[in-house]
Amino acid sequence: MIIRLVGLGLVACGLLAAALFLYVPLRDGTLPTLGFAGAKGLVFIPFAVVIGFALAAGGAPVLAAFQARPKSREQRTLIVLLLVISGALAGLGWWQLTRHFRRPTAPALLEPPPVPPRLPGQP
Repeated sequence: MIIRLVGLGLVACGLLAAALFLYVPLRDGTLPTLGFAGAKGLVFIPFAVVIGFALAAGGAPVLAAFQARPKSREQRTLIVLLLVISGALAGLGWWQLTRHFRRPTAPALLEPPPVPPRLPGQP
């Protein structure tokens, strides 16, 4: 039961990270250039969600497959399948971010530019 709750917590952590570090800045237009940290986030988020769902659905057998080197063909297939799914979701996320990415807008000037003083005798 604890393993399944940890899996749900991992899903919640991944979705919270996606909302706070990708969705909200993208919506507000404040997402900085996707650099090394953004790439790490794009790998972590799908991995956390996929592995969390696997732990919530499978429980102890899934955890046993991840704890040590896979001993059976089924464990190896499960690990590779989960990694491929999370990699595909990371690629889909990268594609969507590059498709909808907006550069931050320049701040609006709230005051008009200063007017030079007029000297006497000038028009």
